[in-house]
Amino acid sequence: MTQTSASELLAGMSNPLSIHARQQFLAEPHVAVVSIPRGHDEAPLCAPVWYSYAPGSELWWITPKPSRKGKLLRVGMPLSFTVIAGPGSARYVSVQGAIVALDEPTTDGHQRPLAQRYLGEIVGAEYADKLTPYNGDSYLIRVRPTHWLSGDLTP
Repeated sequence: MTQTSASELLAGMSNPLSIHARQQFLAEPHVAVVSIPRGHDEAPLCAPVWYSYAPGSELWWITPKPSRKGKLLRVGMPLSFTVIAGPGSARYVSVQGAIVALDEPTTDGHQRPLAQRYLGEIVGAEYADKLTPYNGDSYLIRVRPTHWLSGDLTP
């Protein structure tokens, strides 16, 4: 394996992903970290989430209303959403945007496709079916990306 120099890594810091590449990367099933603002004297709440995104559209995820995330969320609230590639890569996409809607998820339209994205067809369907009773106590959070940061520091 070839050792990468610090100069080579620093040179990669100026390599943002193209619009197409960053949208395609965000559309892949990575786990994201959402950063939600809190009070003036508190750091943002950062939490991992499963999400869905199609290039050019809003991104969305689901969270229980009584959760720490759920209690903080408001339409219009700005937040940051970051996805980092797995081991062996240093690609990332960070999206900033405001919450455009807090809707109620449905099993067929949201829970099942999201669970199947991460767990596969059979296990995902079973998992989503178990969540169906909680749909009314969950938010479907939709965010319109307005600002993008991205990079590929992979040697």
